[in-house]
Amino acid sequence: MEAVKLPKSKDIYKLALDFDKVLGLSLDKVTAPAPEKIDVPEDVAALAEARLAAKKEKNWAEADRLRNEISVRGYVIKDTKDGYVIEKA
Repeated sequence: MEAVKLPKSKDIYKLALDFDKVLGLSLDKVTAPAPEKIDVPEDVAALAEARLAAKKEKNWAEADRLRNEISVRGYVIKDTKDGYVIEKA
């Protein structure tokens, strides 16, 4: 089935739901799990804020260095349209 390899689109979503009517998997009722809330240490949060400021200033080397510092502390920072999300590595 090549449709699942194509980029996301409303047509493919509709096709999957049509197949689901036959297969009875209730795909239209599946929701993504909510991200687990973690307590981020203050030093990691401060590094994340400094990294965000460096990115706004287009200081990519500093932003990368701060990302590595966050990683060393056992966390992963993921950029989002609203800023960032910190997760436990």
